[in-house]
Formats: sequence, C-alpha cells, structure tokens
Amino acid sequence: MSAAPLVLPPELQNALPPGEPGAKPPPKASTLPTLRKRVLDKCGEYLIDALLPEPFEVRSPATRGWLEAAMDAADTRLLGLMIARFREQAYTGRDEPAEALVHWLVLQHGLATAFDALLHAARWRRERIGHKPLRQDAPPDDGAHSFWGQPASSLWQFRGHWMAADAATRAACTERLRALDPQLPLAARARFAIALPEWRPLARQLFDQATPEQLERCGPWLRWAAGLPLAEVAGDGTRLLDQPSLLALLLREHGEALLPLLLDLGARQRSVAVAWTLAAFDTPEATEALARMTAADAACAKALGWVAGERPERCFLALAKVLEDGGLPKAGAARLVPQLKTLAGTLGERLPALLPALPAAVRRQLGAVADQAGAAPEAFAERARWPAVLADPPWARRAADAAPPLVLAGLPVLEVPPEEDWGDEVRQDWIDRDTPYVYRQPMEAERAIGERLREWTPERVAALHAQPPQELERFIADWQRVHDDAAPDRRQYGAFIAVQSAWFLPPATGLAFWNAVGSGKEAPRAGGFVARFGSAALPGLLQALANDGDEYFVARFIGATQLAPFMAQALARRPTRRAHARQWLVRFAPHAAAGLLPAALGAEGEARQQARAALRAMAALGQAEALRAIARRHDDPAVAAAVDALLAEDPLRDFPSRINARSKLPAFWQPAGWRKPRLRDDGLALPDEALQPLGLMLSFAADLPQGYAGLDAVRAACEPQSLADFGWDVCESWEAAGAGAPGNWALRALGLIGTDDTARRLGALVRRWSAPGAGGTATRIGWGLEALARLGSDVALMQLDAIARKNRIATVRQSAAEKLAQAAAERGLSGDELEDRIAPDLGLDERGGLLLDFGPRQFHVGFDEALVPFVRESVEGRPGARLATAPRPRASDDAERAATAAERFKALKQDAATVAAQQPLRLERAMRAGRGWPVEDFRRFIAGHPLMRHLAERLVWGVTEGGRDARGLTLLRVAFRVSAEGEWVDADETPQAFDDNATARIVVAHPLQLSAAQMAAFAQQFADYELIQPFEQLHRAVHAPREDERALTALTRWSGRVARPGPLWALESRGWLRGRGGGGAYDHAWQGLGGGRALALRFGPGLDNTGAGEDQTLEVLHLGHPFGELDPIVFSEAVRDIDALGAR
Repeated sequence: MSAAPLVLPPELQNALPPGEPGAKPPPKASTLPTLRKRVLDKCGEYLIDALLPEPFEVRSPATRGWLEAAMDAADTRLLGLMIARFREQAYTGRDEPAEALVHWLVLQHGLATAFDALLHAARWRRERIGHKPLRQDAPPDDGAHSFWGQPASSLWQFRGHWMAADAATRAACTERLRALDPQLPLAARARFAIALPEWRPLARQLFDQATPEQLERCGPWLRWAAGLPLAEVAGDGTRLLDQPSLLALLLREHGEALLPLLLDLGARQRSVAVAWTLAAFDTPEATEALARMTAADAACAKALGWVAGERPERCFLALAKVLEDGGLPKAGAARLVPQLKTLAGTLGERLPALLPALPAAVRRQLGAVADQAGAAPEAFAERARWPAVLADPPWARRAADAAPPLVLAGLPVLEVPPEEDWGDEVRQDWIDRDTPYVYRQPMEAERAIGERLREWTPERVAALHAQPPQELERFIADWQRVHDDAAPDRRQYGAFIAVQSAWFLPPATGLAFWNAVGSGKEAPRAGGFVARFGSAALPGLLQALANDGDEYFVARFIGATQLAPFMAQALARRPTRRAHARQWLVRFAPHAAAGLLPAALGAEGEARQQARAALRAMAALGQAEALRAIARRHDDPAVAAAVDALLAEDPLRDFPSRINARSKLPAFWQPAGWRKPRLRDDGLALPDEALQPLGLMLSFAADLPQGYAGLDAVRAACEPQSLADFGWDVCESWEAAGAGAPGNWALRALGLIGTDDTARRLGALVRRWSAPGAGGTATRIGWGLEALARLGSDVALMQLDAIARKNRIATVRQSAAEKLAQAAAERGLSGDELEDRIAPDLGLDERGGLLLDFGPRQFHVGFDEALVPFVRESVEGRPGARLATAPRPRASDDAERAATAAERFKALKQDAATVAAQQPLRLERAMRAGRGWPVEDFRRFIAGHPLMRHLAERLVWGVTEGGRDARGLTLLRVAFRVSAEGEWVDADETPQAFDDNATARIVVAHPLQLSAAQMAAFAQQFADYELIQPFEQLHRAVHAPREDERALTALTRWSGRVARPGPLWALESRGWLRGRGGGGAYDHAWQGLGGGRALALRFGPGLDNTGAGEDQTLEVLHLGHPFGELDPIVFSEAVRDIDALGAR
C-alpha cells in the first residue's frame, strides 16, 4: 500500500529507527573522547569481575588501563562481552553504555569491527544475575530468548551506521553473519533480521519455521520484518502499545489504513505511543479519540497540545464533542476544560461562528470567554495607565543605554578569620539528629571497612586508634585509590562507609580522614560530622560542596570566605537552599563580602553574575554597610566606587541576558481566553499587549532568588485575586499542553503572584498528581512544592505541612518537609515553632466559632475532636441542635448572604480537612517528646488559638520547671485542662494562673506523669462535658522495663515475631527514622535520644526504598546503654509502638 501523506508528530519523528529518512543521525568522530569516557565510567565492579582474567582477583589501578588497552586493540571477543554485560545491567530500556561502545567502535575501528563485536555479544546469554553472569555459546535453539522483540538499543543504534555505510562494507559484514548464522541463538538471529534490511529474508524464514509455541511469543517486529500484512503484525493491537518506533514505520507504510486499529486500541488501552500516532490524523474521529485518551491519562496531554497548536479549530470542536458526550472521569474532564478555554482564545474572530453549535453545558464551561464572543469589546486600560515596566519594558531598550560593565580583575580575597555561630544547643541537636544509628556502631564500621579494603583486617583497623601517622596515611591513600577506581554506581556506598568510618575513628584521626576523603555528593548525612567538628572540618565541607553536595543546611553556621561562592551559587541555582544562603549572608556578612567581591568585579561570566546577585541580596537584607566596609579595606579606591555603583544599579535591569525585545513566549501562551489582571485604582483589565511583557517577567522571575522588581511593581498596581486568577489560567494552559519542562515557569510563577486561594489549589494539584496513574512526575510535583514554598503564606505552609505528613510518595513527603524546614530557617524558627505559627485560624472568632448568616436564618459552626466542622441552627442567638448536614439556601433566605455563607462553609471544610490529621498528631508527638511551650506561647498558639483551642479543651496539660522525680520523669507542678470559657482548671476544677517566667513550660501531660486520682478526675470531667480526646492520653497503655531488663542494653522480648512491612514503615509517623544496613536494605528503625545515644529496632531481611518486601522478623531493640537509664516516657512509647506493629 502506498504511504499516506501524513506528517509525523515530533514524538514519532524522534522515535524513527536509526537509519530511516528523518531519523536522528549517528554521532560524529568529534564525539570519540566523550563516548570513550562514557563507556569506561560505566564499567562497574560487577561488569569488570565478569571481564577480568583470573590474575585480577583484586581491583587495582591497572584495571582501567587494561580495559582501555583492550578497547584500543579492538579485542572483539572482549568488547562483545562488554556489550552483552552492559545489556544485562540495563535489564529493560536502553543500554546506553553499550550504545556508546558501539558508536565508539564504528568511529574508531570501523563498521566491520563493531559488527564482529556485536556478533560476539549475540553468543552470550544471561545465566544468573551477579558475578560472572554470562555464558558463551548459547544453543541456537535457545527457546528462553525467543521473544523476538525490538533489538537491543546497541544493535538498533548500529543500524544508523549500517544504513550510511557503503554497499561493499555491508556485503562483507552480511557474509560474516551468514557464516555464523547457524551458531547464533534463535533470538539473536531474529534481531539481526529485524535490524538489517539485507537480512529480511531470514525474518520470513524464521517466522515460517517457528513452532506454535514460538509463534505465540513472536513479537510484532519480526512479523513486520517478515513482510506480513498489517492485521498480522498488529494482532489485537496490544503488541503496539509501547512500540512508538514501529508505529512510526507502520504510519509511513500504511497511512489511513492504520486508523481503525488505533481508534479501537485507544478506546481500550492507555498508551502515549498510540496517542501520538492518533495525533497524525486530521479527522474528527482521531482527535476525539485522542481527547478521550487524555481525559483518561494525563500523559497523553502533550499529544493533544500538539494537535491544538497544529489544528486549533478541529481540536476545539473535538473537545466540545467529548465534553458534551460525558462519561469522563472528573479529573479527566477538568483536564480538558482549560485546553478548551485556551483554544477559544486562540480562535479569536472564528469563535462566534462555532459557539451556536455548542451545547449549553459546554458554553457554561467556557464561562466568560463564550459570553464575550461577539459582544462589544471590553474596555481595557490605556497604555498610560499600565505599570511602567509593562508599557516600557527595560529589555526593549537594553542595547541603547546599558553602561559597559566595570571589571577590576585580580582582586585578592581579603582575610576574615573563620567564625562559628550555632546558638544554644543547636550543634548538639544537629549531631543527634543527623548521625544515623549505624554510624555509632564500631562493629558496623569495622565490617564495612574490611569489605571495602580487603587488606585492612579488623585488627589492622583497630590499630588506627593508636593514631600512628604512617598507618593513617596508608589508610587514606588506600581508601582514595579504591574510591577513585570505583565506578559511579559503587561510589555512593563507598562514601557512606567513609563518613561512617570517620565517625568511628578517634576524633583527630576521623577529622583527618574526613578532610581527605570523607565527603562528596555521594556522602549521606554528613551534616552531623560537620556539626561535631565545626570549622576544623572546613576542608572536607568545601570538597563536599564542590562535588555538588548538599551540606548548606549545616554550612550556614560556619563563617569562612571560602564558603561565599557556594552560597552565591545556592542563591542562584538551588531553590531549596536559598533560605540557608540568605541566612549565611546576614550571619557572616564580612566573610560573604570578602569572598564575593573579587568575582563580583571580575571578568564577565556566571561566577560574576552569581556574586553580584548575592551581594545585592545581602544589601537588601540590611548588610550594605558591611559590604562597603570590606570594599574600603582594599587598596584600590575603585573598589569602593564599584560597590557603590553596584548597590545603585536599577533593579529593573536585573534580568537574564537572553531576554530581549525579540523574546518569544511558548505556544501555550494564548491569553485571549484568560482572565485578565485588573488595576487596583479603576478595575480596568490589562490588554493582551500588556500581558506579553508580563509573561516574559514570569518566565524568568521564578529563577531569580530575590524575585524581580518589575513584578513587584505589577503586584502593587493590580488587584491581587485578579492577578492570581490570571496566573492560574496560565498554569492550566501549560498543563493542558502537556506540562513540559520548558514552560515549568507557568507553575513556579504562581509562588510569586498567587494568593491563599492559589495555595489551596496548588495543594490539591500536588495531591492529584501524586495519585496512581495521574501522570504527575516527581519533577512536576517538585515545581508545585516550590511554588507553595515561594508563596510562604500560612495557608501555603499549611498545605506543605499536610503534604509532608500524608502523601503516598515518600520523595514528595521528604521534599515538602525540606521546604518547611527552609521556611522555618527564613523566619529563624525551629520546625516545631513554625508549626505553631502556621496552624490556621480558618477565620474563626476568638472563641473558635463562626456564624453563618443566611439572612432570616443563622447557624453556628463548631468542631469535634477530629476538627471536623459541624453546624447548629441558631435559636434566639444561641446554638441549637446539631444538624446532620450543612444548611442549604431556601427561597426565604437572603440570596446574596446565603450564597456567601455557603461558599464560606465550603472553604472552611476544605481547610479543616487539610489540617485535621496534622494538629492532633503534632500534639501527640509533643507529648511523646516532652516538648514544652513558654506560658505566653501556649496561651497564644494553643489555648487561645481559634482552632487549636478545640483540641486544647480535650487534653490534660501540665506545668513543669525542669525538675525530675526518682523515676527520671519530668515533674509537673500542676496538671490542668482548658475549659470552654478559656480558664485553666485543675483536677478539682479550681482555676489556675501561671506566670510567664523563664523556666516554666507547659506540656501535654503523659499518663506516666499523672497520679491515678488525677487521671480519674480528669476522665470524669471530660465525660461530664461530653468531650472526646483527640488521641489516647488518659487511657494510654504505659510500659516500664522489667527488673531483669533494667541492666540490659538490648531487649529481645520481640525476637522472632513477624511484622508486616506497612506497619514498620508507619513507625516514621511516630518519630522513628529508617536505617540502612551494610547491604543497602532498610533493616532497622531508629530514633536519636540526644547525648550521642540512639534507640534502634532491628529486623530482617530488610525492605527496599518503597517499603515493599516480604514480612520482616523482629530481632532486637538496641540501646547501647542500660535500659534502666532510659527516660521512662521514651521507653514506654517505644514499647507501645513495637506492640502496635501487629507482630505475630
């Protein structure tokens, strides 16, 4: 059949097999060094063990040289084994190191040599996973490998070189293959037949000779290569779901004949490849099918976005038809409506002619866009009333009046002595919480070192404690050799052992080891070590940061000029560490100024830009005089003048050099159908012409650490909600177009122009993207979290807190928690103090209530023990009976008031649902940890807080001044509860008053701290007032070590019991941390106790990163100190947690 004249969409164009017309060409000879390095860097230990001859039992510096020599000598047998081993390591998908090796062989040694290596690779097959995993000369009838799918990507990439080679070379290689054909495994013969056009007759032969069992497993690629009809190649279509390359070829060969199969397949299955193939057809049926696929799977949105750009009218009508037909999932319909609105704006003058054919429901979804179509044009603000930055963008006149940059090359870094500024107890807190349990176990370090350095026996390692200098030098040299020789995939484990070893060694020895080798981007949780040694660990800290490490969170406590460039880089390029960098600039302003001035006044480049941005940020944070003082210390007076000029620069000039008058916005930028920002003074909307420079500002402002001054001017001029609504429409248009990385600023910029309503929507968006099958990538979710953090309002932080505590994806929870810590650092607060301050009041009155006014009727809102709002009808101004459901407006109500009240209650329920699980949990954590509030903070953030008071009234509290009883428990001076009237009453219901002195703290009373009489009295009070506690407090199970356990350092009372993975993972919510063992699996949960102590529950065989795995056997609860010395509450809660695992 002749090929139909269809245009391949970009994804299918990129998927074309190498060598096809229009496919990406193979790399050129100029890439040889890069290809060679890529191959050698991926030669991990397991691969090398499979390659090395017997004399190489231990890896040495000679290993890499031996491999390089084999590559240069074109040892095709060895190179074939390397290709096969790379392929086995890949398991599925692309084996990129093998691709690089094939490209390098063709370019370095010619097509014939690379072909011989591939033939050798074809004769090896996997026998087992692990060391020496491949076996040569697999039998020709190897049925285990007879799923004849697409060739391995290394052979596929070789095809590009083959198709470009001359006929004589191809003929010689074909004869070589013909001679070896009987010796090759059946699957290898099939894959050569698929990849090489000269070998196509073999494909038909293999297909005709296949057994029924082999035919059952025969993939579509061999069927295509055998020249079978389309129906036999595709079968029921499921063979094509993940085959974009084959779909691209079939589309070229069969054209319109492929459409019925695709329509049927798209209705039954989710497949991005099928979606992109449907996008090639300019028919209503194909576009409607693509819209339905997008509603079912967000991953198909990019294909629909491409069609919207190519054929907007066709796409608009298809979307309208699909929305009219209904039957879509709620989230899917919500995904299509923004695309429909964007297209309506794109169609412009063509839209009025299309609207009459649309059903009323679809017109309502278009909203204002449909209402405005054909109506009189809206009155827009005239240019003279626009914010000046929009009327006259500074980048439009950049070339005309920009002064040449002043360069003072060669300035020295002035000396400023190192300093440290940790604050009370902060250093020890970092050591305790950032030092994993395994780092504290000498036997773990000795075992790990011996595994890493085989010649270092435990006895030899132990001798390091005597600190002989020569032995330490040899140890460091041996470690560095092994680390440098290791493949990247093994360095992370080595770095883990390095930090562990540094902890284990004596302080001076460990510090020397850390500063030599114990750092780098692979080193986990090194912050505790830096906190231990402070500025003495600076060499290792600098090395860690230079290797792209993430120790900014602890570097902010150390002042050193060498840290200044890293802080400037963090400010510019690491959004998650900007708060720490800003803290450092203020805390160590002289060090920052001295370390940054030489780069800020040096030659043009990224370092200069970053340094100047950091110095401007420093001045904005109130440190301009510190900067000027350092400038005056330089001998050259031009330095001080240059600093004055820097600080006087117009902030509107602080935009990227890539932005100019010709800059374009992406295809999803279609503002005609969007809500417009409106000016504060007259309410007039900004026209599309003004939105173009606003869009450019949004596209770069999210990347600037301090934002952009021009955007500040726009915010000042526009109504906040109208600007936020416009931003949300931009974001929806980006998402409808596929939410690609190049336009991610559309989401991130919401952090600059959003409101509390935006924060709620962002929280919902992150939760939706986190749902199974929602198509939200970790990167996209991260952008949403960044926008929430940038908003920084209490509602935004509340959303982050909810995500950090309850999201199905562990990395999302971790990222949200990091951004909360960032926000706390910005405000100079601890995490607990931040949580106090971001607990929302939800607009409640001082007594924690809310009045809903429907006009003739009024309702009181209250909250139960789970912070779920309920409604009571107001009877003569007082709350009446509790209603089963929220009130609905009646005809007799005031329509406007009732609508406002109903919307208010809806928003209240949404916000309450977000915080309901968080607040009781954090109070329970405070009880477990013994956290106390100063009296005034308790009054402000708990007892007197409009929302938190509903929980405060249901708990027993205590006042402590730090003393302990004979059992080691913190003494309570008095226990009390908070009455409904706000009084603090004791067990006898006598009101109590407390002074806000420096030592008094109010705590959530633990039952171990209360007498039996107190618990009985408070329980009776709660029963009398019908108050249910938000978590177990008075009736909480308590535990103490048995007499024979008090002297033990490890408890085995649970040894041998079996626990499910889920409950073990849930220990995190109770303050336990996950711990990895030597093998990399999570095999213990631990919690730091302060003072260098840790409590660890060991189990086996271990869990992977997701928490998945088989049931675990509990082994031992390890303390390392007698359990009789452990805080009684810590012991009781740990036993309660372990008992709750449901172990059996």
